[in-house]
Amino acid sequence: MDKEQAKILLDRYISGQATAAERTLVESWYEQLAAGQDYPSEDPDPKKAVKDGLQSITNPSRRQRSYWIPATIATAASLIIAGYFSIVKMDKQPVRPTMAKAVIKKDVQAGGNKAFITLANGKKISLTDAKNGKLAAESGLTITKTSDGKLVYQLIAQQQATRADNSTARPSYNIIETPKGGQYQLSLPDGTRIWLNAASSLKYPTVFTGKQRIVELAGEAYFEVAPNREMPFIVKTENQQVKVLGTHFNIKSYSDEHETITTLSEGSVDVSSNTQRYQQTSSATLKPGQQSVITADKSEIRIRKADMDTAMGWKNGYIIFNAADIQTIMQQVSRWYNIDVRYEGEISRRTFTGRVPRSSNLSSLLKIMELSNIHFKLEQKSGITSLIIKS
Repeated sequence: MDKEQAKILLDRYISGQATAAERTLVESWYEQLAAGQDYPSEDPDPKKAVKDGLQSITNPSRRQRSYWIPATIATAASLIIAGYFSIVKMDKQPVRPTMAKAVIKKDVQAGGNKAFITLANGKKISLTDAKNGKLAAESGLTITKTSDGKLVYQLIAQQQATRADNSTARPSYNIIETPKGGQYQLSLPDGTRIWLNAASSLKYPTVFTGKQRIVELAGEAYFEVAPNREMPFIVKTENQQVKVLGTHFNIKSYSDEHETITTLSEGSVDVSSNTQRYQQTSSATLKPGQQSVITADKSEIRIRKADMDTAMGWKNGYIIFNAADIQTIMQQVSRWYNIDVRYEGEISRRTFTGRVPRSSNLSSLLKIMELSNIHFKLEQKSGITSLIIKS
């Protein structure tokens, strides 16, 4: 294979047009290059073609275009992940891929289905350790943990009619909390399904009574609300309130982030800023594909077109970034891998676009990001894992 043929093959690979055999060949080059190994001397051109291709991705003269570099695991020892990453350079200096290895003594596993539930009687149960099946019975309902990592609330049959008519009953509340490195899904008695992201909590009544269905969120969650025009569903966060009759949407409201973002997938939602926090409030109605943004120091609501893949990525099993800086990326990485992040030296201004399966180990993610000259060191001391970033 000559140099021109190798470049053509690399272009086919980047564009997703390569055959299975062609992908295998390019991935073998990529892995050898990432591992710092030399190609056979009798076939030197492919190595240079791959290097040229990798360098062209970070060439600032091409920063208006989007490149996706696929790389898959070909051997058990490989640290190249099944994902995609592209690098966009923001300054004028060219970025040259580095093959330096991240300093990782012990890899960090991806997060999983981990959560705690606090019942109305104050009892706290680890959903991570609890066996599948019935966990508790309270207030005329049963709480069950399923084999696929879900929490399901079901009204006891003889209690359903009584509960439906009893609008003055005092509700009892449960709280579900996910730690860093955790996620969980639950189904409420009204049929509403909720996905809770890492480092989040949700307070909700065990049974909805009265004229509204009200829950309180800290962190991030995706909601598929069961329709009920007679009883609107309301999600309260620190900076806003979202009201729906029955629809699908995502709310991201972490206390350590400056913005509260609501993304609508289908239907419509009414968003209003928190009346207790601001003297002046604002409200807006979202259409599918839109986002509302409320900053921590203002009541004004901004509406923008949503990047749906990025907003819903975590719920669909991916870490996705779109022109995100390293600090934005590491907020998500820190929560999902349960690590602390520290920076040494000047924080990189480069932005990244890409997707990686949330099931990937941390080292796999770092190996790909190192191609942009950002270096990492992972330390584990006294049970705390810290990621030190040098750029």
